[in-house]
Amino acid sequence: MRDNLENAVILHSRKYKESSLLLTLWLQSHGKVSAVARVSKTKRTAFLYEPFCLLNVEIKLAHSAEALSTIKYVELEKSYTLGSYLSQLSRLYLNELLYWLLPFDHHDKKLFDCYLAVISGLMTDEVAPLLRYFELQLLESIGYGFSYQFDEKDNPIDPNGYYEMSALSAFYQTTPGNGVLGKTILKLGEPVSCWNNKELAVLQKLIRLNLDACLHGRALKTRELLISYLHGCKSR
Repeated sequence: MRDNLENAVILHSRKYKESSLLLTLWLQSHGKVSAVARVSKTKRTAFLYEPFCLLNVEIKLAHSAEALSTIKYVELEKSYTLGSYLSQLSRLYLNELLYWLLPFDHHDKKLFDCYLAVISGLMTDEVAPLLRYFELQLLESIGYGFSYQFDEKDNPIDPNGYYEMSALSAFYQTTPGNGVLGKTILKLGEPVSCWNNKELAVLQKLIRLNLDACLHGRALKTRELLISYLHGCKSR
């Protein structure tokens, strides 16, 4: 039995030369890395390199983010049930977010465990609360979490006040009736399961504002597919 295995998930993969794959892996102990893996049809190892599986890998880590690490051994620990079509799209969306936003070598076991819990929970079409939960955890992990308790002047958020914010900035108070109600902002500190549908819609816009700023205008293909699918469902 090997004693130097690490938990890993695959965020992205593509063919690399004739018998290899180029992978973007997220290692629980080392963060995101680029790696090459040799695949053998005779040993039937290619099927292991699928998204939404928890793998155990032995890896030779590269000395820099620009170089490729090498997968020396892989085994499957757990495969997550796919669930509904919408839940599958949602999982792909999370992987695309992580592919673009997770810094190389960024180590956060809490976020890794959160990811596994969320992809395990994404089984039905009730995806919004889980997606918002993970987006918040990701923003917090990479240093762009919300300052929801205090405004830009370090005054406590007034539940009855109204606030606006620029991307990746603190909230600032605005005229009554405009912006977001303070008590809604304070919901950012509560479990997503406590948000009602109206709060979920408002806070989703705030979360997307910060995510889009982190993405520097990059359009996510999976987000477009999600929006198109949901709009199609509503028009039926």
